[in-house]
Amino acid sequence: MTPAPSGLRPVDSAGPAIGGFSRPQHKRFFLMTQAQIFHIVVLLLFIATFGEASLSKIIAMETPQWFRDTFKDTWLGKFPIPLMYWSIAFAELTVAGIFVGAVVMMEFKTGTPNTLTGWGCLGAMGIFIALLFGQRVSADFPGAASSFFYASMSGVLWYIIQNLPH
Repeated sequence: MTPAPSGLRPVDSAGPAIGGFSRPQHKRFFLMTQAQIFHIVVLLLFIATFGEASLSKIIAMETPQWFRDTFKDTWLGKFPIPLMYWSIAFAELTVAGIFVGAVVMMEFKTGTPNTLTGWGCLGAMGIFIALLFGQRVSADFPGAASSFFYASMSGVLWYIIQNLPH
């Protein structure tokens, strides 16, 4: 074997050579896999969706008149309408917080359990189902169809995230 200049090791059977000397051995060329990037994008999507929705409700600090009008002539109008509105806001803020926790815990890293991401996706499904229910009661059928799609996609994303390689 030819002696190697200082700091380089000679070519051996461990890897491909460049100019007679081996390349550094890396498990991956990229710092993150596509699965990890997908996971991060899903987290950011839900944080943006539920973070903005809940914070805009909190900043306004009132139940909008359109929300009151939507339910006043339905059987849900017999319940405290502001309580329904603020329950939705609290649920959205909680789910956004769960997804922020998933980012902080770096659940997107290989080998890290997807516990918070899973609960966040299930929480998102719950919120979209609650919205769907209210939209059906108020006869907003196109809105209910959209909420059905969002709830379904939250379930699909839950399934995908749970089955990403760890």
